[in-house]
Amino acid sequence: PTSRRQEPSKEHCQQQTAVVPWAMAGTKLRLAWLRVSVLLLLLGAHGVGTAPVHTNFVMVHKNIVMTLHGLMEHLNPAELPALSKRGAEAYTLLVEAHPNVAGADGGPPEDEEELVKFLTAVYHAIDFDNNDRMYLSELAGYLLGVVEAHHTATRTTSRALFKSIAAGKQQIDFDMVSGLGVKLHGNVEYAAHAFDDADVDGDAWLTEAEFADFAHPEWSRAVRMRFATTFLAECDIDNDGFINMTEFLAESLHIKDPGNNKWSAQAFDYRSEDSERRRAFREDIDLNGDGLVEHRELVVLLNPRHATHAISEAYALLADSDTNGDHELSLKEMLEHKDNFAYSKLLFFGHEAHKGVEQMYQGMVRRGRRLPMKTVVLTTVSSVCGSQQCSLCLTFTDVTSQAH
Repeated sequence: PTSRRQEPSKEHCQQQTAVVPWAMAGTKLRLAWLRVSVLLLLLGAHGVGTAPVHTNFVMVHKNIVMTLHGLMEHLNPAELPALSKRGAEAYTLLVEAHPNVAGADGGPPEDEEELVKFLTAVYHAIDFDNNDRMYLSELAGYLLGVVEAHHTATRTTSRALFKSIAAGKQQIDFDMVSGLGVKLHGNVEYAAHAFDDADVDGDAWLTEAEFADFAHPEWSRAVRMRFATTFLAECDIDNDGFINMTEFLAESLHIKDPGNNKWSAQAFDYRSEDSERRRAFREDIDLNGDGLVEHRELVVLLNPRHATHAISEAYALLADSDTNGDHELSLKEMLEHKDNFAYSKLLFFGHEAHKGVEQMYQGMVRRGRRLPMKTVVLTTVSSVCGSQQCSLCLTFTDVTSQAH
């Protein structure tokens, strides 16, 4: 290049314009596209006026991608284990900061100001990449982490509690834990149900592992079996004893239909959720691949640690709280829909899990508890017990009632 630039002549410019007649039109189009791009940057910046242009452009591109896909398409199940680990770590820090709310015995605060304060802390804990946006994967990973952290914490405390009660013994009976059971489960009947459910071998004694299920029945296989029976009865429309794909979708889909416009946001979200539910049914729930879910497979599914629960809860929370439909959640949107989060079964898992078990026990028939075998005396009699005859009565030596 030279130090002095020679200006082109007027004749040269006219000649070039005549040779390329579309040059000016192309320039106008480029200028128009530039104006549109600037407008998109302003619209997509979400108030980040001081951010670099390339950052805002990336945000605009991401907004377009997020909008042109269904909500469930933004979830990658393969990311959940890593996100769950981060979620468990974040939840542990929240428990330390808000023990009366986030802990195993905590629950949603009744004071609105306290709820807003806690949900704000939750939002920043879930926003793993610190971009002031909450994505479906982040929320699902955090909820799964809450369940995992609760499982680890309850197992640790149960082991320590068992050792303090057993005082060197390998097993404990109901009399040794009845007072604790009332404290944990509300009354002696619920405690007796929890004891029986935890007593897997039926010997009226609890080992350390069984005691953990007594203290926290949400992990008990017996409890899951009861829930599975209820779930099967409610969802088995054709009464064949199984749940097929159609019955599963009818129960699990949050968005029930695509609407009339196949290009609408509702249609996109419906198709993405329907596709993910079908995948989960085939790969994660129908363990033997016969196209039907039976009772034993439901028992596996109803384990609170199953990723399906975290995904479903996160999807419902985000779908119901996403005001502008961009498939992301801002802090403002979360606080505007704080009631959705206040009643989340996984956000306050310890509180909600115990409440669900108590509701199940409340609907059960009252029954006498089993006693340690050493206190039972067998006698043969001939009597009428209720509406059926029995020839064998079990007379308990340490209670006034009889069990037949």
